[in-house]
Amino acid sequence: MLANPRSLKLFTCFKTRRNYNRHGMIMSYLFYIELDGSNPLAWRKIAVPSTYFLNKLHLAIQGAFGWENSHLFEFCVRASPALMRYGILDDLDPDPEVLDARKTKMSKLFKEVGQRSEYIYDFGDYWKHRITLEKVDSEDLARPYCLEGVGACPPEDAVGIHGYDQMLEAVKSPKSDEAKEYREWLGLTKGEQWDPAFCSVRLVNKRLCLIERVYRSWLKIKRICRIYILLPVVMGRVKQPQALPSSLKF
Repeated sequence: MLANPRSLKLFTCFKTRRNYNRHGMIMSYLFYIELDGSNPLAWRKIAVPSTYFLNKLHLAIQGAFGWENSHLFEFCVRASPALMRYGILDDLDPDPEVLDARKTKMSKLFKEVGQRSEYIYDFGDYWKHRITLEKVDSEDLARPYCLEGVGACPPEDAVGIHGYDQMLEAVKSPKSDEAKEYREWLGLTKGEQWDPAFCSVRLVNKRLCLIERVYRSWLKIKRICRIYILLPVVMGRVKQPQALPSSLKF
């Protein structure tokens, strides 16, 4: 489904933050992303500001497909001869082969039109998305938006693509006990059907806009909290802890 040009006005409601590359040119990336193994094939075309880090590209993909961001993720990029992996590092059990997606710019990975990579969401269900960089444009974007899309996003915790296929097969027989369980799990009302080919670009863009607004609000709150924590220290209002008496030292 194509995006309605009127719906794209939604993304000019805030002051645009200009995104420059290292040569001083404004850039945006157009990605084609498909959910591997889905039938019918679920895919999206999204435009993303070139200044994004990989963690924000992750949020854009989540919003474009309709995932709930409740599991870990990983970007896999083939950099001959090695496979580079980017994700969120686990402080308790860090993987030395995984680089921090929050510190890696998207432009560092995607340098040529036609370049491909993989995005894995939920290591249990293992939803694999294939990403292709289709175009590098000079358009100035304030936030990502979806141009086209086909296919519904599978529900979370559907036990991967095979579990999703099993669900689609089961709901074809609405009178079966298995179909009733799936309908209850999906929250479908009487007469409502699950359409695996459904995709509303308008709803996708509303979701992407909301995610961007929430993310920016979170950054503002984070900065304010940091100021309130550091300000007393800078102003000298926080007393340094006194040394323990010798009688209490271990």
